[in-house]
Amino acid sequence: MNCQSCGQRPATVKIRHLVNGRMQDINLCNSCAEERAVFKNSPFGSSLFDSFFSGSPFQREQIPFGGYREPERINIVDYFSERAKKVVEESIAAAKEYKSKYVDTEHLLLGLLEEEVSEKIINDLGIKPDDLKAYIEQNIVEGMNESDRIDFSPRAKKALEQAFYASREFGHNYVGSEHILLGLIREGEGMAAQVLKKYGVDEEKAKKVILKDI
Repeated sequence: MNCQSCGQRPATVKIRHLVNGRMQDINLCNSCAEERAVFKNSPFGSSLFDSFFSGSPFQREQIPFGGYREPERINIVDYFSERAKKVVEESIAAAKEYKSKYVDTEHLLLGLLEEEVSEKIINDLGIKPDDLKAYIEQNIVEGMNESDRIDFSPRAKKALEQAFYASREFGHNYVGSEHILLGLIREGEGMAAQVLKKYGVDEEKAKKVILKDI
């Protein structure tokens, strides 16, 4: 079977993606699969494909077309709402600003502060967004990375995976900025989780505000 995108190379990967609120399977070659994992119109040009699927629980074993075992790759980026994409893009910008080699949980938290809905949720949790941003900026560690290539840290990957699970628990067919906030809390070890804990935010409290605001 040939790739259902280019129609030329052999299909080696089955990817599930979201179309009009429904999941559909598409059989792709490795090259087209990689291309589909990049944010559309992203100014950063970095693929999230390897970031999300390397050691990720979103891999599932299957017998593909060539008779060998290849993990089925579910691109969770397809579930991201425009708000969630904005948070991730802002977090990438923050990581680059601080010359970090990785997008970490503190950068995701800074990204949440740049998105209107999550900023309102944080404010409704009794935290002044400007104060939270100032605290993070005072405590963040600046790196020495000059490369445009940037990856997600294991903690950031875990937080985004937990955001996916949180969205499912709410019965939502998308991952929004509110789910990323819950993912950061659930991750539990990164700077974001520790800062939110310092400000008195736990998962139960966050869920109550989210249910009220969304």
